[in-house]
Amino acid sequence: MLKAVKVRLYPNKEQKQTISSQIGAVRYVYNRTLALRINAYKKFSMKIGKFDLIKHITKIKKRESTLWLKDVHSQTLQQSVANMDSAYKHFFKGGGYPKFKSRHHSRQSFQYPQGVKIENNKVYLPKIGWIKAKGLRTRSFSYNFKGYLSEIMVKH
Repeated sequence: MLKAVKVRLYPNKEQKQTISSQIGAVRYVYNRTLALRINAYKKFSMKIGKFDLIKHITKIKKRESTLWLKDVHSQTLQQSVANMDSAYKHFFKGGGYPKFKSRHHSRQSFQYPQGVKIENNKVYLPKIGWIKAKGLRTRSFSYNFKGYLSEIMVKH
């Protein structure tokens, strides 16, 4: 059984800056890989798979103009490619065409597939650190929780 828990985070100024940069990096990778996939299909009639796009992230990180991507947790970038791939597959099943992410859209988020810890009303996010949190209900959460954290989504 899957269960979702909504928690409010209270990051300090440095952590807010890091979260904003991670959201920007995830958006950049999503848009970049979506554009790459669209152009490859239009120009060469090639289909590029999710794992080829994830490999392409390392090439993007090595460029002089995008060295700032190295400051972001790699799994959040890989998850953004997985989200784009999911949107692309949804399009072929009758959904809408995948849209480029905008900086001005009010709902901005990124996901951690693993590496997150929860202890004493604090949440640990890789490359960000421990962040104060409210809404964990530590007593009921720690006593009734059996299993593992499958994914954490951080919304701005």
